[in-house]
Amino acid sequence: MTPHPAALLFPLMDGVAVTALADDIRARGLLEPITTLDGTVLDGRNRLAACEQAGVEPRFVAWDGAGGSPTAWVLAKNLKRRHLTPSQAAMVGADALPLFAAEARERQRRHGGTAPGRTANTVRNGAQSVPTPGEETGARKACETVRTPCEPPAEDDPAAPPTTPRAAPAPKAPHRASDDAAATVGVSGRSVETARKVQKAAPDLAAAVRTGSLPLARAAREVRRREADRKAAAAPAAPEMPDVDLRLDDAAVVARTVHGAALVHADPPWPYRNQRLANTTDNHYENLELPAILDAIDAAYDAANDDTYLLLWTTFPMLAEWFAASRELRWRYLSGGAWAKTGRLGIGFHWRGDAEVLLLYARGRPTPRETVSSLYISERGEHSEKPEAWLRALVRAFAPEGGLVLDLFAGLAPMARACRAEGRRYVGAETNATRRAEALRTLAALVP
Repeated sequence: MTPHPAALLFPLMDGVAVTALADDIRARGLLEPITTLDGTVLDGRNRLAACEQAGVEPRFVAWDGAGGSPTAWVLAKNLKRRHLTPSQAAMVGADALPLFAAEARERQRRHGGTAPGRTANTVRNGAQSVPTPGEETGARKACETVRTPCEPPAEDDPAAPPTTPRAAPAPKAPHRASDDAAATVGVSGRSVETARKVQKAAPDLAAAVRTGSLPLARAAREVRRREADRKAAAAPAAPEMPDVDLRLDDAAVVARTVHGAALVHADPPWPYRNQRLANTTDNHYENLELPAILDAIDAAYDAANDDTYLLLWTTFPMLAEWFAASRELRWRYLSGGAWAKTGRLGIGFHWRGDAEVLLLYARGRPTPRETVSSLYISERGEHSEKPEAWLRALVRAFAPEGGLVLDLFAGLAPMARACRAEGRRYVGAETNATRRAEALRTLAALVP
């Protein structure tokens, strides 16, 4: 007997599990019958295989139409039996979308093209419903019962009060198959739509989500990264710039190839784990875990001259976690500054985050070339892009003329623009091909 399409939403048991089930059926019999629909197995493929292996005659029962949707029924039955993560549930919902859509089309066909529940004798006329004669008679009787006027006064009646035209009801949002799937598997419609996009763009990532080895959010980010890399590869190459070397590579890898850095700049993509701050930056770039950030900063120590400053950006919610993790850092902590952001409000975390911290470290005993304030006030720009004017002041203060600046997490590379403006050489690392390409295009458009 062939399986119903809805039964294929969940994988069969492996051989060992089926054998164990067959042993149980041989000992105790088939406790739950196999449910069928139109000659197909709707629920019980594993039990049917186990019965055949055990040599036990299976029992069948026809689906009774509970819930009205065979797909929803199958999902409800199996979700009770399996312990799925929200990501896996969303992917199951996405797998079920074509079935829900087909069932919706069949319901529409059975109702003659009208939505279920709408009476056929109601005729749509613009934004109003025009009743048929039978409906009109019933409406008049209802008006007489409650003694309310059923018709407005004639327009030429001088005693008639002014009438206000009744506003048409606001159109309802269209009902989507993803709403049915989401409600059945217990996740949001947005999660099901995201899973569907991952399915279409990257079947390998969708398979990993189904097995539980990859969260849906990470799979969606990887889809965006692949698309960004594809667009970046198709974009025209930026011209060579002898004073700027922005590499598409890991920060630690780049740092290990550099020698004689006169200033190290680090703006890490921090892995926020603080309550609602989790995943707040994921739409902009891939976050790094603290060990990877520490590895890059430690590699930069070996890349630096004997007397060199390190400028490290962070935020107030990350301070305690960072200082706890960086106790063995070879860089010597000196002090800190802050960028006060004006304009639109920042992310809410007990209060709105409108400042970023700039920590100052040193290797050896460097001295600044000129004074620079530890506080800078300006409007925020692109996400996480630091103010170029302050970066220029920091470069003048902490890097000698003609010196090499190592930028570990370049992003859109505002530090590269600052170095070019102040006559410093630049080597940067960026792992996102799209952000690197955008940074290079911006740099190429500037006058050297």
